[in-house]
Amino acid sequence: MQYCNKCGKEIPINANVCSYCGNYFNNDASASDNAVAGSTSDKSNKRYPINADQQIRKRPLGITIISILFFIGGVFSLIGILSGIQGVVSFVFGVVYIIVGWGLWKGKRWSWLAFIILTLLGVIMSIISISFIYMSPDAIRQQLPGNNSQYSLALGFAIIVSIEIGISLLLIYYMYRPHVKEFFDKT
Repeated sequence: MQYCNKCGKEIPINANVCSYCGNYFNNDASASDNAVAGSTSDKSNKRYPINADQQIRKRPLGITIISILFFIGGVFSLIGILSGIQGVVSFVFGVVYIIVGWGLWKGKRWSWLAFIILTLLGVIMSIISISFIYMSPDAIRQQLPGNNSQYSLALGFAIIVSIEIGISLLLIYYMYRPHVKEFFDKT
């Protein structure tokens, strides 16, 4: 490994550009060679920095997967327009999910916060749905000894929703990982 002479971060030996600061350099010359550190305008040596808009950022694999899942979820929600008034809400969420999925794919700063908010809303809705299952009078009647199949169905639903909550919380934790925050310029 070698080090970039502009930002000092560790970079691969065969890299032509620093993935952290965007500094170009020639592979024949060492990136940590201080003799040519001041020659940033020498284009024959390819040692000129690029601006922040052109900076190359590597998208984490988890963000790629999450953004693809947001696209797929958005498309399925768009199909929900066919089911009446709930379909309108589903359509709106579909559009939001597609926009946030695009933002995650591109590494837009706002999409990081939008993802956190949407995921927290999902967790809150899941907690509310579990509480409705166990707070309704029907759920109490289902717990009587003669109604085991309905109670099992409610218990199974609660377990699945609990797993969903756990996955959502893990995704929020992942979004706070340093390499993910760096991708979204949240450091």
